[in-house]
Amino acid sequence: VKEGILNLDVDISTVNINYLVRCDLNIPYELNKNSQRVNWFSLSVNNYLKILESENELNKFTLTNIYFYILARIYRRNDSINNIRITGGTAEVFWSSQNSIGKDLNLAKGTLNAYLAYLKSLNLIYYGNIGKIEKDNSIIEANNVYATNKEELKDGLKQSKYYWENQGWE
Repeated sequence: VKEGILNLDVDISTVNINYLVRCDLNIPYELNKNSQRVNWFSLSVNNYLKILESENELNKFTLTNIYFYILARIYRRNDSINNIRITGGTAEVFWSSQNSIGKDLNLAKGTLNAYLAYLKSLNLIYYGNIGKIEKDNSIIEANNVYATNKEELKDGLKQSKYYWENQGWE
């Protein structure tokens, strides 16, 4: 309210957690060079509570940070997943190497793997890759594909395969 993001018709000091209020939400969006919104993603309260209420020895701040990092980078589209299968469009996924994510979040690969595995066990993210690929006697592992939906992951893995094939990798 103080930042001008929420416009309410009631005094905020009288509202308790079980009180439903109607308000206007004015979120200031940062735009990239293509006039697309950045630093914005939807988060289910239930998914957030899965992390907060989970019983584990992992740091919940780091766990949410990794989850938010992935959510913020997933490509969003405006049509349904069924249209994607018909038209060959883009799945709602994020591609990255674990080294890149680890560098961005200042996490060792083993630590990152533990947190990713736990997020997967909570059914919050799904990830995988197409395996090792080869080109000009070089062998590398393809980047991971991250999604919040199993079907999107399947389509994202197909896209990853086509991408690498078009770059000349086998």
